[in-house]
Amino acid sequence: MSSTQSRLEFIAEAEGVTVTPEVIFALVSTSGGDLRRSITYLQSASRLSSSTTPPIPITPADIQEIAGVVPDHIIEGFANALGVDVVRPDSMDIDSGESRARNFDGVRKKVKQLVRDGYSAAQILSQVRGYTEVLFM
Repeated sequence: MSSTQSRLEFIAEAEGVTVTPEVIFALVSTSGGDLRRSITYLQSASRLSSSTTPPIPITPADIQEIAGVVPDHIIEGFANALGVDVVRPDSMDIDSGESRARNFDGVRKKVKQLVRDGYSAAQILSQVRGYTEVLFM
């Protein structure tokens, strides 16, 4: 566990904010390990969560939305279209055994869908690069 993760857990507990390990991971990954930015995301998520009665649980998707990053399932779908095997940090499965269409038409179709959905190409490429770095470490 990184010092950023343990500090975020300490802060969440001290402030009475319920978070899961997945939310802590999302805080660290979306902030690039920047503790101040992670705390800001946690504060924003906590305010949104507590604005309802009863408070709704904070999810990794909430953190990604606050941070302005493309959701994991979108990045994973694009990486799969490119033929990149995605390995989640919380998964032990490193080889899914699935065959993927890695042809130009499949990639073009996925790119058109992402453009129509309004996602930033630079953000998508940055996040896909992050997945490939995890794979080759």
